[in-house]
Amino acid sequence: MIPRVFDTDQHVTPPPDMWTSRMARKYADVAPQVIELEDGGEAWSFEGGTYVHLFGMENLGGKDPAEYGYRARYDELMPAFYQPKPRLDAMDIDGIEAALLFPSVAGHMTVIQDDDLYVECVQAYNDGICDWASDGDPKRMYPTALIPMVGLETAMAELARVAKKGFRHFQALLSPKGVGYPTQEHDPFWALAQETGLVVSLHGGGASRAKHPTITTHEKKAEIARPRPIASEIAIASVRAGGLGSPLSLGIFILSGIMERFPRLKFGMNETSADWIPSFLERLDAVYTQHRWLGEQQLRMLPSEYFHRQVKTSIDREMLGVKHRHQIGVDKIMFGTDFPHSGNFYPHTRRYIDLLFHSVPDDEVHKILWQNAADLYGAN
Repeated sequence: MIPRVFDTDQHVTPPPDMWTSRMARKYADVAPQVIELEDGGEAWSFEGGTYVHLFGMENLGGKDPAEYGYRARYDELMPAFYQPKPRLDAMDIDGIEAALLFPSVAGHMTVIQDDDLYVECVQAYNDGICDWASDGDPKRMYPTALIPMVGLETAMAELARVAKKGFRHFQALLSPKGVGYPTQEHDPFWALAQETGLVVSLHGGGASRAKHPTITTHEKKAEIARPRPIASEIAIASVRAGGLGSPLSLGIFILSGIMERFPRLKFGMNETSADWIPSFLERLDAVYTQHRWLGEQQLRMLPSEYFHRQVKTSIDREMLGVKHRHQIGVDKIMFGTDFPHSGNFYPHTRRYIDLLFHSVPDDEVHKILWQNAADLYGAN
């Protein structure tokens, strides 16, 4: 049997005009845009250079690991990284029938300090990525909506808008205000999310707003746009092995009572490993049982029961997630490639799938590679 594959973790590098072609002229200098660097590379500038982001390490699909680097130019990238029709071609080559599309560059909009500009940028991105998927194939491409985190009313307004536009899921956020953890004052947002049926995608955990120092000159732009040291890359790898931030967010969503109060709210954990889940849930149950009287929220079930009722999780490159699939729950596991980031196996994903699932029964392979994600995200 040749399995159908639903890739629950792909990324889109936005076209260079994603924001400038959609935002009002008054934002021309501060909208996210591509700038030239002194080394001949390009980078993304936010808020007029307040923050500069190198995008080379996000665009590595099919590249020799010995050639990995931070420097990038759009005219040197594979078109599949930022154009919809070539992305469909790449999906066909890799045997991917459908895919969730998470942001790469766009995830850095949280560094924008001006709230009005930030909201405009988020709305422009949601419109742009919706058009991008429609220009490709909306029956195969499921882009992630982003929700602005400046306050409850604004977050709810954008959530309603993206639901009306046809999005299937949105990036999880810990608070509509952008700081702090969920409280019951945020319940109208989660009630609306439950009503829309949109999936809450914990891609690397719940999002929040960030603070960064202001960088104003071109020289300082070039200075801040330096690659991270190798120690940072090792740290990222170790965090990935432990769930890439998802355990903390998962625990918060359960223990805050959001899953208790909104039992039809659906969650997907993406770009995370899964072998940590049985141990984590065991510990979470023990901690809650021991300390439940200290919290404001009393749950009617054990934390692990909320996970099994409302959450699915993805695996990508880990053998242990498959080995322990029955402890995690075969109905709870999905698959992602992380294309075109550094962990992907393009154009050999099918070969990797054969290796990963070589001793797994066909019905379980079908659930993990297709059915679980198709059920969660509403694919045919």
